[in-house]
Amino acid sequence: MIDVHSHILPGIDDGAKTIQESKILLQEAKSVGFEAVITTPHYMEGYYEVEEKTRKELIKQLQKETTVQLYSRK
Repeated sequence: MIDVHSHILPGIDDGAKTIQESKILLQEAKSVGFEAVITTPHYMEGYYEVEEKTRKELIKQLQKETTVQLYSRK
């Protein structure tokens, strides 16, 4: 299975608040059969704004902690 809508990146929007919370969510996703997650943080000018570089760094950091494949939206 692939999760095509997640707020798993920490500290960006109303999803995971910390890297530890993100790791727990990834463990739970794997335990119920998810093989991949497409990260889809909210973007709202002046409220939820995170550069692509930051998103990619968070994905890279999380990818080291899981076998669930992580993808970034453009």
